[in-house]
Amino acid sequence: MIHGEARCGGDMIVLRPSVPVVPRFLGYATNAAPSVAQKTTMGRGTTVKHIYPAELRNLAIPIPPIDQQAIIADFLARRTAAIDTLIEKQEQLLALLAEKRQALITQAVTKGLDPNAPMKDSGIPWLGEIPKHWAVVRVSYVAEVRNGSTPDRNNDDYWVDGCIPWLSSGKVNDFVVTEADELITERALRETSVRVLRKGTVLVGMVGQGRTRGMSAIMALDACINQNVAGVTARPPLLDAYLHFVFVTAYDSLRELGRGGQQDALNCEIIKAFRIPLPPLDEQRRIVEYVESELRRLDTLSQCVQAMIERLREYRQALITAAVTGQLDVTATEAEQAANVVEAATA
Repeated sequence: MIHGEARCGGDMIVLRPSVPVVPRFLGYATNAAPSVAQKTTMGRGTTVKHIYPAELRNLAIPIPPIDQQAIIADFLARRTAAIDTLIEKQEQLLALLAEKRQALITQAVTKGLDPNAPMKDSGIPWLGEIPKHWAVVRVSYVAEVRNGSTPDRNNDDYWVDGCIPWLSSGKVNDFVVTEADELITERALRETSVRVLRKGTVLVGMVGQGRTRGMSAIMALDACINQNVAGVTARPPLLDAYLHFVFVTAYDSLRELGRGGQQDALNCEIIKAFRIPLPPLDEQRRIVEYVESELRRLDTLSQCVQAMIERLREYRQALITAAVTGQLDVTATEAEQAANVVEAATA
């Protein structure tokens, strides 16, 4: 609902009441579950559906007496504001957990687990001080770096009934890649430059104005990649998971190296030359075990918070629906209202 004057673009439909109606009530009524169900059946278009005014005129909504509309609208304004505040607090908690997650990884992979370890200057701005017994090496010293390619999209022999996972740059946002969105054929593998990279390879996004450039994920499957992704495959004495955590920590610095030219982009040579910390192998194992254990704990907490947000949103929707359809007596006690909302939502 718009408060005050506004100009609307062509993708918006303006509702002007032709009968006595409280605008706020109209807003709630058009967003109640029955109205949403009706609107999902409307619209035309293949790629993007558009709802047109002629269709929206057929939207059936309840219209109680005007005084009752005002009471319902006031009630919903109070109750939804309280729910929205709870949702906002849960979203803030999610953000704090995400920050904690990043800080945990950064601290462990750059400083180690021993708070009393003697430190030295790494000589690398993003890395700062590291334990004195750690080395600093170029990625090319401990890993193979290569990008992939895309088989000819017009050749069905390369794509139809494929069985080999093929990953595009969007997968770097997955943190852990467990499946591919597309599959290529054995023939594509034989006749083009694509190569299968082993499970444990770290993917780094090389292009993109959004978050993709510099983002990294670790492959939990053998797969091919496209030309916009670098596959970084660790060699001894570097562990796959430790390398991944280093790239997660170095995201901002790595991304910055891709600035310049007509298109901001990283390339394999930049990644090969990138310098990273290298603890002894047994210390890498301890760091990886610790970080993975703590990430599981934080992820469980995040999932619980996300589930709470979803339940609050569902309750908000159920409350609006019950109030505007008359299933909820907005003058009843809160306990009675809660019972009515649950009954209406499960009916």
